[in-house]
Amino acid sequence: MIPLIWLLALAVIPSCAPAERVPAEIPVRATAYSWREPAHRKWGTKNAIGGSLARPLEGLGHCAVDPDVIPLGSILHVPGIGPRIATDTGRLIRGRDLDIHFDSLWEMRAWGARRVTVRVLRWGWGKDFRTTKKPTHNGDRT
Repeated sequence: MIPLIWLLALAVIPSCAPAERVPAEIPVRATAYSWREPAHRKWGTKNAIGGSLARPLEGLGHCAVDPDVIPLGSILHVPGIGPRIATDTGRLIRGRDLDIHFDSLWEMRAWGARRVTVRVLRWGWGKDFRTTKKPTHNGDRT
């Protein structure tokens, strides 16, 4: 039994209340894209965070998400493909849409579009994420 004092403390101090739970699995409409397709060439290999789609980040392939639903930096396990990191956005990616990046056009076309349930392995960048930027010092310009 929980002592009454603890129940009162939880009611008065909102920071002690349990944090909002993040969904462990999210049903999405997963489509495929590639920086190699002609329609994507005007954007090149750059993704929304300024990195390159041609190179893995944290050893993972890329995917595009709606950052209002799934934050950038999240790692999602896509059934049949494996883990992907959310590093890109797109004007047509809204709600529970997921655009999975493939390096080859053949793989992209083979995937097409389908409904899958992705498992969230990491929500956002996480507390252990390290940036490659050097820290700025007083008087330095960025």
